Amino acid sequence: MKSILGYTFFKGEIMENNTLAMAMAAYRSNASDENLGYLYRELLNSTFFVPVIIEQKQYASDVDILKNETHVNLYTMKNGSGERYYLLFSSKETLNEFAQLARKESIQLNFRDLVRLLQKEEAVAGILLDPASGNMVFEKDLIFTLAEIDEEPQNLN
Repeated sequence: MKSILGYTFFKGEIMENNTLAMAMAAYRSNASDENLGYLYRELLNSTFFVPVIIEQKQYASDVDILKNETHVNLYTMKNGSGERYYLLFSSKETLNEFAQLARKESIQLNFRDLVRLLQKEEAVAGILLDPASGNMVFEKDLIFTLAEIDEEPQNLN
């Protein structure tokens, strides 16, 4: 593991999000409101692994790297309408199913990190979660709405 610009990079070691995978499967088998709520809760609480391309010059130390330009670029995929979506993975298996990215470096993002990235990137329409297996698309507007709901104080009545 290596940390650059506040992101943690992984080579080989990937955390599993089994409850997110179960929520996706439950919603696919029965698109009820209850299963949709379960899916959204798991999405809010999950950690995602995102394959990246790191563009940096070679420097003597990590301090030199941070002082100079380092670019972390996320992979995107276009739909038929030309809209781009970030590729996110919930497990080692789903990353490995997308073979061309399996050996690349990945960053670990939680839901809040993802929201911040989407707020900065107007050209990205949302996320594509587990493209080889789950293949679930979440539009940017939905992600922002979930983030707003998550910030609201909960009534404990």
